[in-house]
Amino acid sequence: MRMGVRLAAFFRGAAVGAAILIAGLIALIALFVWHTTAPSDRQVVARFERDQAALEELRQTFSHEPPRIIGVTRDSVMLDDTTNWVSPIKAGFSDQRFHDYQELMAHAHVTQVWNYEGETDFAFAASGFASYGWRLTFVYRTSKPPFEETTIDPPYHRIPAEGPLVIYRPVAANWYARFLLF
Repeated sequence: MRMGVRLAAFFRGAAVGAAILIAGLIALIALFVWHTTAPSDRQVVARFERDQAALEELRQTFSHEPPRIIGVTRDSVMLDDTTNWVSPIKAGFSDQRFHDYQELMAHAHVTQVWNYEGETDFAFAASGFASYGWRLTFVYRTSKPPFEETTIDPPYHRIPAEGPLVIYRPVAANWYARFLLF
């Protein structure tokens, strides 16, 4: 009987220790993600200049997709009649066509390309959680954005008081770096 009590106490202590360890690891990961800051304005502009030709090639390729294809990532496609990403096969992509997109995105150093309300967006940096964080995209627009800024540098590292904060910074003709803080 004593052995059973000792064994139960041991396992209870091990469970508490494991819970503390897991909570600590989650806190460290959250702290790292929470404090990852966006690249500086200078870094973003340099990145665009480095990748501009590849981004333009990807934009041209994507512009020939039928309107029902609204997004492509490195492993899936979004159609206009769904809010979920689907497999390339389900979206009607051949293996070669999807492989070409993967190569173009890797060459342009982006993780997603999508069309949204007259913009073609290319995601390249993000940090945070579902309800708080930031995202940086390069955006191709044929019309001017609602507002422009000359830099995306801080003080934008704060939680917006009302809704997301969106900053468009021109980087070339019809091209912008868009910083979204949510």
